[in-house]
Amino acid sequence: MTVDFADLDSLSNYAQLLRSLSSDTHKPDVLIVCPGGDSKAVGRYLRQLCAVPVRCCVFPGPLCLPRDPAGTFLLDPVNKMTVDQQVALYDWMSPSGRPQVVSIATTALEPLVANGDFLEALCHRLSVVRLVNAA
Repeated sequence: MTVDFADLDSLSNYAQLLRSLSSDTHKPDVLIVCPGGDSKAVGRYLRQLCAVPVRCCVFPGPLCLPRDPAGTFLLDPVNKMTVDQQVALYDWMSPSGRPQVVSIATTALEPLVANGDFLEALCHRLSVVRLVNAA
């Protein structure tokens, strides 16, 4: 599922959708693509909507995978992850019983996949639901 939004104000129109995606019964992984956008502002907004506890990982920087399966794991910006971090995240996401992963990308991941800079399988896994800043 892909949903386009123009800016952070229009993203707030999807607040109910985002809350429902973080419910106890349905927690698909979500990728929010905001090229040229303010990923930090989007991240701050998402922290208010996502299931708690919200644990964050900011890139470039270390990947600290949560052990607690509750809540949300927020990655920002996921397109800045190293290949080693991508492999570790993919492996961690494989078993069930983990928090929902919500990731923000500051560029589309498909060109990175095409260039071999981003794992195709991880791209698909992260973007079960994709929200795209269409501005």
